[in-house]
Amino acid sequence: MSIISINLKKDLVKRAVFSALSRSRFQAVEADEIQKIEDNITAQLSQNGLLLAPLAELENEDNFTKLTSALQGEFQQGVERLLLLFSFIYDSSTVRQIGDYLNYGSGQEQSRAVEMIDLLFERKHKLQLLPMVDPELTTAQRLTGLPKESPVPEKSGEEWVQTIIENNAGRYDDCTQAYAIFEAMGADSAAWQPVVEAGFERLTSEAQPLSHEATQRLLAKNLKDQAMLTIEKIAVLKETNVFKDLQDSVLASIAQIVEVLELPANLRFIQEGEIANEMFVIADGRVRVVRNDTLVIELNQGDTVGELAVFDPEPRSADVETAEPTILLKLDRALLRDVMLDQPEISEGIIQALARRIREQGRLMTAE
Repeated sequence: MSIISINLKKDLVKRAVFSALSRSRFQAVEADEIQKIEDNITAQLSQNGLLLAPLAELENEDNFTKLTSALQGEFQQGVERLLLLFSFIYDSSTVRQIGDYLNYGSGQEQSRAVEMIDLLFERKHKLQLLPMVDPELTTAQRLTGLPKESPVPEKSGEEWVQTIIENNAGRYDDCTQAYAIFEAMGADSAAWQPVVEAGFERLTSEAQPLSHEATQRLLAKNLKDQAMLTIEKIAVLKETNVFKDLQDSVLASIAQIVEVLELPANLRFIQEGEIANEMFVIADGRVRVVRNDTLVIELNQGDTVGELAVFDPEPRSADVETAEPTILLKLDRALLRDVMLDQPEISEGIIQALARRIREQGRLMTAE
């Protein structure tokens, strides 16, 4: 098991425990239990503020798109934890329904979730939760809606980037910190190098493996001859429909098992009729799907090929070849299934992506 996988266990176990308690309809009754939950809610709101503040400053900055995406992902995880905590105070099935409406529902269902909170929650709890979940609010509005017991310091965008790179209190995920390092050095390596070098002294490969790897390699200054960073693999996986809904921390486990293939143009890497044992993600370039010497479709960066092989190793239904020099991430079926057994969120994400594809195909057939 890799260091990254071990490092992720603590958060995954905590989330699993909270989810299990919610599903079992645990309810806090004693005053000390309720107070502990209230304290956890306040702490989570403070953490959300530390995510919203840099988001508000950086969300329109082209140089930090991956960092803002990571911050948004952390914020959504924080909202999920808030809902789990509230499910220990209010009816758990109702709170889970609110979460489903917010995460998967239509605009009308999301509005319904906001109405349910407004009707069922006490005033104090409404003031805590509504700014975090109301889909009509901007990032800045969410930030100003934080309760006064969760103050956030005022900083510029660059100051927030430096805070995340330094991460002195460990308030940001390793993925988020690594993105800050990666994009800051990409934007202006000369300006950010002293900050990154100073932060490297506090990093360890055990506690912050992604940030440690990114810093070590970026400061080496010979990136052209080096393999793709783990954080770059995560970014590629995040672009796909199959993996886009998974947390970066979960994608880090997948990134550990991918093989990077750099292929020339006009190379066939999938042959019709062969048994499917892997799927591919297009990191860069373009491929052609061909059946009976007829072009079926061209696929580009962010598309996936052969994801059904993860669940059903049937013979391939078409040839696939590169249309230009292409970089692929290859995911072996056996290795991916091992990771999925450890983290079922991955299989859920793939199933949801396939279900979306089937529904979309059904809509197109109906339209025709």
